[in-house]
Amino acid sequence: RALNTIETIKEPENLKEVFASGYAKMFGKQWPMWVGGLLFGAINVFMFAYEKAWSVSDGVRNWGNWFFNTIEVSEMMIIEPHLFTTSILNFGIIVGAMASALLSKQFQVRGAPARELIKALIGGILMGIGSVLSFGCNIGGFFSAISALSLAGVAMMAGLMIGAFIGLKLLVWEITYLSPTSSHTSRKISGDRKKNQPLAGIIVLLLGVSLAFVYDDLDYSIRGGFLVFGLVIGLLMQRTRFCFVRAFR
Repeated sequence: RALNTIETIKEPENLKEVFASGYAKMFGKQWPMWVGGLLFGAINVFMFAYEKAWSVSDGVRNWGNWFFNTIEVSEMMIIEPHLFTTSILNFGIIVGAMASALLSKQFQVRGAPARELIKALIGGILMGIGSVLSFGCNIGGFFSAISALSLAGVAMMAGLMIGAFIGLKLLVWEITYLSPTSSHTSRKISGDRKKNQPLAGIIVLLLGVSLAFVYDDLDYSIRGGFLVFGLVIGLLMQRTRFCFVRAFR
């Protein structure tokens, strides 16, 4: 005799439980990687139609030029970072990722071993040089270029694959011949503070959206739109852990 097991699903008893259940699904666990890929592709299409495709390195270069102008090392004619669209987009990505980390109670200050910091510094320098030479990073030079059917994107894809292969060989050599680095340290956050993180995340997100409306009131509507795009991209990046370089690796 076959036994049929009937699973009873507990229905939410009130609106609070409905909200809590939905919130747990949104921020309680990591989103699938493929969701991030589809959404990033769609967002880039909208950005193409809005003004220009998604890019990052232009904004970072703008920050660098502004910094060197400020300390009087150079005198380049630049647009101020708070008015340069890619700079605003990058700022939105950082704020959006921070808000998402707070909403998911994952915001925490983490340290890293000295060797990892040195590797990050060297890697960042190489990425900066590469983005200048190729007129784009792995976002603008590869992702957006490929979606625009540019051969430059294909060439950069080949370069990224070669670079990832060399980088993996270096990592294998490090693991084989060098002593392991000590585990990173992190500043522990008490349960009460983590409990308040979602509220802080909502506040950060609202401040970002409010700033977009400020841009609109000052007749900088396009810049405000890029800030909103950045907030959404940052939130998606934190939720999906989407990384183009990791895909090549």
